[in-house]
Amino acid sequence: MKRIEGTYTGANGRESTFDVTWNPDLKNTPLLLFIHGFKGYKDWGPFNLLAERFAASGFVVAKINLSHNGTTLTQRIDFPDLEAFGRNTFSKEVQDVQVLTDVLLTEGEWLKSMDKNRCFLLGHSRGGAIAFAVASKSAVFSKVATWASVADLEKRFTPQQLEHWRKEGVLYIPNARTGQQMPMYLDLLEDYEANRDRLNIAGNVKKLKESGKPQLIIHGTNDETVPVEEAKDLKSWNPNAELIFLDNANHTFGGMQPWKDAGLPRDMEQAVELTVNFFKA
Repeated sequence: MKRIEGTYTGANGRESTFDVTWNPDLKNTPLLLFIHGFKGYKDWGPFNLLAERFAASGFVVAKINLSHNGTTLTQRIDFPDLEAFGRNTFSKEVQDVQVLTDVLLTEGEWLKSMDKNRCFLLGHSRGGAIAFAVASKSAVFSKVATWASVADLEKRFTPQQLEHWRKEGVLYIPNARTGQQMPMYLDLLEDYEANRDRLNIAGNVKKLKESGKPQLIIHGTNDETVPVEEAKDLKSWNPNAELIFLDNANHTFGGMQPWKDAGLPRDMEQAVELTVNFFKA
């Protein structure tokens, strides 16, 4: 197995990192691009093991650090740059994925093993919303899978939070693990309101249905962050999508940061098997 770390120039000219894992002995393998969620990053918990597991199953696996996720070129875990985190927007994340996709398809040692005509997206949590936004408008990605995806970007905040946010210009989100108060400036809210049609999850999922792109929805029945009803909403907008509930799985499918085990958590391993079968079908 081979793994390469790289950088790309994302939204607002901000440099960020990505990595690619693949088996150089395999040829004509599809590209799988993994998008992390809110308060996530590419090296979180067991995500590197996740990439190895997918690569061993016959994929060129790329993981992205979205440019404004709070990491830096030299500090790639947790959130050393809260100012960047605070200036993040959904449109910036979509742009980041589009930019990295171009990089992955035009340069890199992995191209020797990759089939450019088979490109897939996998998004976790809020990364699912970004995957829908990209795949619904891109001819590059032919299949989309999401794990614990949100179905509505607006309902993440209460009316009281929105009122406070508009009044103060910033909303702080506590990170229980790191102890940080993570700022979100009005950039995020204003960007969504200005681009609601382009970012609307229901509309983007319906476009996947219209285009005939296969869609897989995996959700844990014990998800403490995104209710299972949101997975049902995704399915309702695309009846052709495959919806699978994993009994007792939580939002991160058993993963945590840091992850010290040699293998994947059981629920994540099950999600991988289902996702591999979906992409290879």
